[in-house]
Amino acid sequence: MLYPEPIRRAARTQRETATFPVIASDYPVKPWVDPVSKQSFQTATVLQDDGRFVSIIVSDPHTRFSAKTRKQAEEGVIRIHLSSLRRRIPFDDEGEEQDEEDMRVIREAERKGEFISWKDIRQKYGL
Repeated sequence: MLYPEPIRRAARTQRETATFPVIASDYPVKPWVDPVSKQSFQTATVLQDDGRFVSIIVSDPHTRFSAKTRKQAEEGVIRIHLSSLRRRIPFDDEGEEQDEEDMRVIREAERKGEFISWKDIRQKYGL
């Protein structure tokens, strides 16, 4: 008995079938958020002619990373970008009490109308 040959459909990629294509693993542009600084950024990952993947930060194309797989390339460029972001975040380890003391000194100087140099502050507070 002869059966009709089934219709073969072209394989569809994950991004074609996903409701939100950004979530698909094969979508080239993906948004990310740094959990520490809360800054958002995007990566773009493409396949090169030699079979390796290269991933870049969209806002900083000079930051790039290439690897054998898409996931490794994305993880590498994210690691590089986050390390550079975290170096730029100012860190205040003095605490609120010291901040209040700083503001008191500034208000006192403004009231007196005199300028306090950094050298004088370091001598006065032993910094």
